[in-house]
Amino acid sequence: MAPRTYDILLAHDKPEKLERYRTMLLEAGAGWDVDTATCGEEAVEKAATGMYFGVVLDVLMPNTRKDAKAGLADQQGGIYALERIAQQKPYLPVIMFSQRELDDDIIDKARRHRIFDYLIREEPHFQFKFITRVKNAEEVFHNRLETLEQKSEIVYKSGLMQGVLLEARRAARSEAPVLVVGETGTGKSLIAKEIHRWSSRKDHTFLVMNCAALPETLVESEMFGHVEGAFTGAVKRRKGKLEVADKGTLFLDEIADMTLQTQAKLLRAIEEQEFTPVGSEEAKKVDVRIVCATNKNLEQMIKDKTFREDLYYRICYEKIEVPPLRERPEDVGPLVHFFLAAHSTRTGRQLTVDPKVIQRVQTLTLRGNVRELQGILQAGISRMEKSESTLTEYHLESELFEGGRNAPATLIPDKETVLKSIRAGVDFNKAVEEFRMLLIEAAMQDANGVGERAAKALKLNAHTLRRYVRQGGVPNP
Repeated sequence: MAPRTYDILLAHDKPEKLERYRTMLLEAGAGWDVDTATCGEEAVEKAATGMYFGVVLDVLMPNTRKDAKAGLADQQGGIYALERIAQQKPYLPVIMFSQRELDDDIIDKARRHRIFDYLIREEPHFQFKFITRVKNAEEVFHNRLETLEQKSEIVYKSGLMQGVLLEARRAARSEAPVLVVGETGTGKSLIAKEIHRWSSRKDHTFLVMNCAALPETLVESEMFGHVEGAFTGAVKRRKGKLEVADKGTLFLDEIADMTLQTQAKLLRAIEEQEFTPVGSEEAKKVDVRIVCATNKNLEQMIKDKTFREDLYYRICYEKIEVPPLRERPEDVGPLVHFFLAAHSTRTGRQLTVDPKVIQRVQTLTLRGNVRELQGILQAGISRMEKSESTLTEYHLESELFEGGRNAPATLIPDKETVLKSIRAGVDFNKAVEEFRMLLIEAAMQDANGVGERAAKALKLNAHTLRRYVRQGGVPNP
């Protein structure tokens, strides 16, 4: 038998309990080696550099070594570690456990970071469940690695996109509708294609319908088709996207731009797998999988009554969020090389890139994400002389250097302005509070009301942000 390559990492802050659970694993008869950690920070460091097939985390332990030294034993160190491991190695199954059942809020956080399982140590037959789930985790780990080894059209290097790819390929195994969310230009259509390519429908049609690109009057005709004479200009029968995509996948991009009337008809089509062409009274049956995408906050649109709640739950059996490029700078380099290689293939002009270009672009905000990156590169290539073969930072737009659209502006007023405020009788605590709430309101608006995203933008802990929100009356994330 080949020697074991991977071990298991176990984290708990109580030495006697750590040894107890370590002994359980060693005596399970599976031949496991068990490494240990005593706080979230140590678990993250070891998971990042070690060879493990799974991680077991106690939920309530210190976040960092400094916290442990200070005696802060009631922190959610397991969640702290889970979040960071999920970003670095999303293929690594993480099991969390606690002595007693914890609040739903804590478990919900764990689920958002793709926890593999959660166990309660006081429950009957805990040892059997514990060993069984660790064995399951080992099998899942190898399956995930095998999945990631398969080629994809998606260009990436980051752990964040590894996680998205795993989610897409897992979602492909079912027939349930999928909702892909993310900012414009993040590559939502590529995720939809990945779902189709890994599904049982891969040999059938993958059809795209951009709901924002069509006039409102044509959306229904485009989706459901129409019969001859249904309206002025309908000189012959035309199949709609649903009918053409029969047995395959229909990708509805920018679904938030559909009218409420069309949403109602789409809901019926999804529920009953049938539709009625415009101008017809005869219903048609189809077998289509629906994948939708949007860059808007559908939950807020439901509150505003501009998106149907019943449709939302029909298209959101599975939800995949594609992170913005600024949260995954590791992907910038591979994307730059991919775009340059594509340009070289298309034009026959072999181009290379100076590493300083990648370093420069990695510092940009890139609100347009991959699409904006591509535009920056195309603009740079257009400035190159025919005799040049290397794209350098000197070919990039000057505003990228001089503090244009992407350069962070200082929020601190100059000394003269501060002096005027002091002389006018500024209230220090009130000024600090107002400035803090202004930052939070702006970050929440920019994050479409998603608290965790706003907290990340402000480099704040999500719990701290929620506390400030409650104190200051900002709409709750």
